[in-house]
Amino acid sequence: MSTEKKILVVFGATGAQGGSVIQSLLSIPNSPYQIRAITRNPTSPRALALSSLGITLAAADLNDAASLTSVLTGAHAVFLVTDFWADISAPTQEIEQGRRAIDVLAAIPTLEHLIWSSLPSIKDASGGKYSAVVHFDGKTEVTEYIKGRHEKLWAKTTELWIAPYYQIWISNRVVFGPKKVIDDGREVFVLSSHAHGSVKVPMVDVKETGLVVSAILAKGQDLYTKTVSMIGCDSSSQAENLAMWGKYLDRDVLFNYISQQTTEEYLKNLGMPEYLVRDLVELPLALEEFEGRLYRKKGIVLANEVRAGRKLRGWEEYVKGENWEGFLKD
Repeated sequence: MSTEKKILVVFGATGAQGGSVIQSLLSIPNSPYQIRAITRNPTSPRALALSSLGITLAAADLNDAASLTSVLTGAHAVFLVTDFWADISAPTQEIEQGRRAIDVLAAIPTLEHLIWSSLPSIKDASGGKYSAVVHFDGKTEVTEYIKGRHEKLWAKTTELWIAPYYQIWISNRVVFGPKKVIDDGREVFVLSSHAHGSVKVPMVDVKETGLVVSAILAKGQDLYTKTVSMIGCDSSSQAENLAMWGKYLDRDVLFNYISQQTTEEYLKNLGMPEYLVRDLVELPLALEEFEGRLYRKKGIVLANEVRAGRKLRGWEEYVKGENWEGFLKD
């Protein structure tokens, strides 16, 4: 009997999602997979750190079909993620990259399972009312491309919806996190939004992506053509999350409900392109109007079900485990 391991190709290996997948697979005793980590720059510090763990590195660019063919040859399973935020000057680039990768994947004869990191369509969920959230809907276009152009590939694909990260407060604080202000000599952390504080926004710890992907791989064919929704917390509101954070860290906090126009002006002053301003204005409105219905709907498999009822980390657990030292100083 052959003991040769199957090849698992992980895109975004030095990023949040791909990095989590690799760490999870490394923690599994006698894993059936040999990991091939894909990165644009195999000499970066993060890539070299992976290499030091014995991970095979391979360089590829989602803009280059030939490089994709090279790194995907012989693959049995693939975790595919694209990065909209890598170049916000090109709103359709992520769609083009996704389609290009899908075309190459469809021609790989050894492929048994594709896990595609996507997102729900805001446009579809809202019946067209909110049609500018391109960083969600672009991924959906790639999903529809798989279904429409590559039926055989879709037949062995699992779509994974990952809710907004808890870590976004730290990684993109200027847009999404609370800002430190001084009010009459008192330090206050203010979270501003044109969606009401009572809105329950679905969120998740991105570091648990690997746990879910490992469970999906273990389920195999049972999850072909299925969509798995990864939510850690959607039962507490924005204001409640902020209050819990402040209480734990012993900091004064304030939820500040602002107008849509104020948000637009703020984002424009950051130098964001007009299309992205519309995107980031519409998303909170959609999350508020369709609360609880974007990541949970008929036919969707929740990540907790895939993991046999083992729950993903909630907001409070994440807050208590995160390092907030730098965040509090800035």
